[in-house]
Amino acid sequence: MDTTNFATMPAAPPSELTAPSLLATMLRAAGFRYHWATADLPAEALPFRPSPGSMSLQELLHHMHRLAWWLEGTFADRAPQPRPDSAFADMRTATLNSLAAAAVAVLETPSSALASTTVRRGPDAPASPFWSVLHGPLADFLTHVGQVTSWRRIQGSPAPAARYFEGLGPDSAAAAPVATSSSGPTPTRFQSQDLAESVFHDVALTGADFNDVSLAGAKFTNVTFAGATLKDVDLSNVNITDANIEGLRIDGELVSG
Repeated sequence: MDTTNFATMPAAPPSELTAPSLLATMLRAAGFRYHWATADLPAEALPFRPSPGSMSLQELLHHMHRLAWWLEGTFADRAPQPRPDSAFADMRTATLNSLAAAAVAVLETPSSALASTTVRRGPDAPASPFWSVLHGPLADFLTHVGQVTSWRRIQGSPAPAARYFEGLGPDSAAAAPVATSSSGPTPTRFQSQDLAESVFHDVALTGADFNDVSLAGAKFTNVTFAGATLKDVDLSNVNITDANIEGLRIDGELVSG
């Protein structure tokens, strides 16, 4: 599954707050911020270091690659070996792949099993409790995202100005709520957005309005589309599993009545 497009945060939040949904959202946030911190990074900036005793950008990004690999190895079934000699573009992709795999694995893990997860600093190191993930590799990764952003600005190649609070890229259109009666939930409107390769898991999109949106390659699992409307939406290679599509309309046509 290709979930490496971290240009935006998932269009809809999880339907309920659980330990897996919270941790998966933090992993997605790490990938989202890393995506934009490293976007359009020129090769000539990689050797830059802000002081003689600090890591270069290249060295820092390799360290972040290892942290992401560590997170994937903790939560996913596989633990791929980091590639220290990878070119930056390959290393960036591998880093995002690891964060995506970790997030997906966490969402598929029951809270009880997540609580018993342990983390190791190496194959022969003693096991540490789950909480070490939060103040260890995950917090470390987010700290380094800020360093990458700062060093790029100092070096003269600032990162694109993403809209971090909204979870959107620099050129994304914000989702606007649709006014409804106070007796029911407020549907969500997605207008002129690129949501290609997004992952929607265990969310309610009841009555949602998608207009001029790309959902190419998106994955929907346990999602409610009841009463939703889609107009001028790219649905190529969309993967939908366990979805309620009662009353869904696509370009005015009723899909399920």
